[in-house]
Amino acid sequence: MNSPLSLTIDQSVIERAEQYAQSRGLNLSGLVEEYLRNLINEPEETAEFSPLIQSLMGSVQLDDRDCKEIYREEILKRYL
Repeated sequence: MNSPLSLTIDQSVIERAEQYAQSRGLNLSGLVEEYLRNLINEPEETAEFSPLIQSLMGSVQLDDRDCKEIYREEILKRYL
């Protein structure tokens, strides 16, 4: 079963990732799903990722805030 997922990602990264995914016959959701499947199915030291996926690793900086609080802040920024 597929579930929707909202992410906040730099626009230039999204554009490059969409181009990469399209060149491989995927959409962006498929690319992210492939990355996550590889991430959880193989030990990190043996996982082989495409160069684009490797360049995206570590680009998301997480903090200690609750994801609902982060989401709320992003919605307020967008609509206020």
